[in-house]
Amino acid sequence: YVGVRVIDLGGLINVNTAGRDAYGDASYTMPAAIKPVSVGLYDFLGSTLFGNINTSRWTTVDGGVTNGRNNFDVLATEAAEHLLTPVPTGSNVFNPFAIGDEMYLRYLGTDGLTDTGRLFEAGPLAPNFRRYLTTFNCSRIRVRHPEANSDPLLDFRIQTELKSASSTDAEVYASILRMLTKLPVGKNDGARQRMATHYVANLKAYEANGSTGWPWSFTCPDIGTYTAYGVVPQPVITEAFAKFTKSTVTEPPPPHDDKWVAAVEVFVPTNAVTTGLTFKLAGQTISLPTAGNRKVYWNYGGAYATPAEAQVDLPDYDASWVLISDPNLSFYGGKTVKLEATNGTTTITIDQVSSADLKHDATNPTDATEIDDIRRDSNPARARYNLAAYLHDTNPSNAKLGSENGLVETDVLDPLATYSVPLEQKASSVVNLGEYLEVYFAGHSKDGAVLKPFTKNILSTTDSNLFDDVLVRGRLDVHPKDISHGDYVAGDYPDVPAGAMLSEFFCFIPPDNTRIDEAPPLKYSRIYGRININTAPKAVLARLPFDLTVTIPGLTDPTLTASDAADYIIAYRDKNDIGSMLYKTTGRNVSGVTNLSNAHGFMAAGEVGVPLVDYVNQAYLVANPTKTIDNLERIGEYINARNKLYRSISNLITVNSDVYAVYIYVKANEEGAAGTADAKSGCEWRYIAVIDRSNCRAVDDTPAVLLFSELK
Repeated sequence: YVGVRVIDLGGLINVNTAGRDAYGDASYTMPAAIKPVSVGLYDFLGSTLFGNINTSRWTTVDGGVTNGRNNFDVLATEAAEHLLTPVPTGSNVFNPFAIGDEMYLRYLGTDGLTDTGRLFEAGPLAPNFRRYLTTFNCSRIRVRHPEANSDPLLDFRIQTELKSASSTDAEVYASILRMLTKLPVGKNDGARQRMATHYVANLKAYEANGSTGWPWSFTCPDIGTYTAYGVVPQPVITEAFAKFTKSTVTEPPPPHDDKWVAAVEVFVPTNAVTTGLTFKLAGQTISLPTAGNRKVYWNYGGAYATPAEAQVDLPDYDASWVLISDPNLSFYGGKTVKLEATNGTTTITIDQVSSADLKHDATNPTDATEIDDIRRDSNPARARYNLAAYLHDTNPSNAKLGSENGLVETDVLDPLATYSVPLEQKASSVVNLGEYLEVYFAGHSKDGAVLKPFTKNILSTTDSNLFDDVLVRGRLDVHPKDISHGDYVAGDYPDVPAGAMLSEFFCFIPPDNTRIDEAPPLKYSRIYGRININTAPKAVLARLPFDLTVTIPGLTDPTLTASDAADYIIAYRDKNDIGSMLYKTTGRNVSGVTNLSNAHGFMAAGEVGVPLVDYVNQAYLVANPTKTIDNLERIGEYINARNKLYRSISNLITVNSDVYAVYIYVKANEEGAAGTADAKSGCEWRYIAVIDRSNCRAVDDTPAVLLFSELK
């Protein structure tokens, strides 16, 4: 009899890269996830066993341990460029556990056959620990379905504001465009190129510090002079008003008692980008309100006797008032009022409102009084840029309210009801894949010589299919309401959310720079320590460094646990139900993402964001029984908090593995004739092998055998 069992070591915890978590030491914080770290070991093993193992990893020449060497930040920083290769640092040496120690971890017998090696000496570890650990796991950073001369994933290991040699603007653009093309998203008529162009500009703005480098432009290399400018929290027009009073006097022509008044309210959510810039409204330089405040800039003309008489006809705005003498601040004659910013060299239209937006035709009024009022979401916590317009009219029969015009009136009245996610500026480099979900596919563009906001256009064109129901968020999402892209039947990329595919094109953990692949485009492509979420058991998934602290103003925050998060991951992966957690995954329909691939497992590493979002959604619904998912997703801070669990583990997970342990069992019931000296009954042999296929690039390549040992 011959039996063979294969175990994916990519689903286990690598003792050479796993570190100390914060759970056992309140004063310690896990290092940034750009380091070669997989999961936390401290709380899993306990302080004594963890200390013994970590001491064995770091030694000095005399065998002692230098003060502080038991902190994983040293391992993370000093081993970052060497990983599993011994690293001399003065008298300190990173001494990884060798592949021979895998025998001790893999064979759980009690006959002493593998009670040797440094791991055994550092332990000994009980079988319930050993079964979840490995000394060597490996995955490649290759794009799926590689073509001839295709590049590996874009490596951000030394990224700084997209300026480093390893990640230029052009490389980011190429990777994003490749992703949009592969999915496919949008039409290949320039839409994808515009999306990728805006994404690069907005990523630069997201990472920028203050106004340095404003407006963080990027010119598309594929579409003439198409330039996009990065969007950050900025001054916005929150409301606009126009009134034209027609003369009732018939002579002498033209009537001299026509009256008009116009006003524009500007809100400044943050002063992040105001320093060093000059702002103009209707062509006139203005002084902006301070951060968190609003001003109403207004003008009037015609037969009004005094400014006070004209101001009476304006709404009662809760803001300070600034009278502008420039006649361009008017909606008479089809004018557009622009809010512009300039650094003296470049002028960008950052918001605008036109007479068409107000449906205001002051050149030919049909009655004695024409009043139009346009309002946007003026809640200071949510205002950020001109995506949604709320057209207001006191007469409902005018039918100006409705989803086609943006926010409806009830959205403004309810403080928790508006489609919006605050636009954030991190002011430092992106450090994990999940952060890409915070970057917008929206902003300002210069198409030829025409300056125009991109956001309003993208919502009404085929470009918008990228965002589906999250149009007003204008960004990628791991949990959209519907998936409207992909060509899974053709075998290219699967039908998973576009945000889940980021891990297929970008990498933040440094690959091994000691093992060079044969083909230069793919050199340095092996990463150690990442967890394969398709094969990892719960004990491993629960050790991923989830950031469980979510806080949303105005809501009761739930208590999240790594154990529950792991349960959701496994339930989604295996298509099972969790009755106690109210999560029924049969058909994946409960996630709320339609057209999702119904296959078992995760098609892309980022797809794990779907069950993690489901978990946070469910937890908040339990803690806030009067709310619905629709209510929650309209809260400005919710989407950012909802994605927090995924961001915290996004760098450390994969669905690709290259190292496997193979158990081989052979038994011969009888050898030789019965009753003779050669007769043997019940002989058996056990073997353990570790194979690494990371060197395989073609079907007929042979994987490397790292370990082969006979146990009996």
